[in-house]
Amino acid sequence: MGQQRRRKPRRSGESQPFRVERDLCKCEREERQTCHPVVHTGTIVFLSTLRGRVGLAILSNSGDGAREEEERRYRFSELFDPICYSHEIGVTKPNPLAFEIALGQMSTQPSNVFFIDDVTENIAAAQELGMRAHLHVDTKSTIDAIQRTLRVT
Repeated sequence: MGQQRRRKPRRSGESQPFRVERDLCKCEREERQTCHPVVHTGTIVFLSTLRGRVGLAILSNSGDGAREEEERRYRFSELFDPICYSHEIGVTKPNPLAFEIALGQMSTQPSNVFFIDDVTENIAAAQELGMRAHLHVDTKSTIDAIQRTLRVT
């Protein structure tokens, strides 16, 4: 398991930040059959406008080397905290334990999370835990869903 940064627990009564979960990226298969996100510049630009206003985190089903490769390619750690990779936490989505580990690292409750994923089973698992969720189909509809959710919260 890689070294992980932990957030300080919040004191009772302290407001919980709104969380956007997932990197809004689609996967591409490479020759060695590993999955790396294809990052859309518009998505990253939009998410960077949220930094400091809401928490941004990644929960990703991944293999060895994903953290290093994605950091090299996209510098995700500049935008997302925490980043929870399944190969590091030992469990994959849609297993509820994967979500619970990520929630613990975010120091928040499911009702404070807006989860975004491109896999229906992962959306269903997040909703069963009490998260609001959006199935990512394209960047525009996902950004619209985030904006609507932010207006409501």
